[in-house]
Amino acid sequence: MHWESEFPCATRSVTRARHAVRDLLSAWGVSPDVLDIAQLLVTEAVANGVRHAHSDVRVVVDLTDRLRIEAWDGDIVGAPRPQHAPPAADHGRGVDLIEALASKWGYERGAQEKQVWFELPGLAGVRRS
Repeated sequence: MHWESEFPCATRSVTRARHAVRDLLSAWGVSPDVLDIAQLLVTEAVANGVRHAHSDVRVVVDLTDRLRIEAWDGDIVGAPRPQHAPPAADHGRGVDLIEALASKWGYERGAQEKQVWFELPGLAGVRRS
């Protein structure tokens, strides 16, 4: 299964992307525990694109034997890396959360865009009726 959507460079896009992914994965039958992690991580990935790349963010979701979510933004210079933010910090934990909760994650740069991606268990996380 495949889905993608573009979200404008705006703070409200973070919430809209999270809700879109939640609704999509619910419709696809993804289990609540995988769905919760996916919502959190897509929130962080889109927020990073809006905040650091100052660009629209395209979200791509693929569900096969694994769930892969990609966030594409216009930052071709920056490299996402864990910040290991101190407990009192009010930001800087996005990539830390992705690294901690995803089974795999990474990023790739193209000529015009950067892609941050993460994977979670896919069909193993689908509810059986």
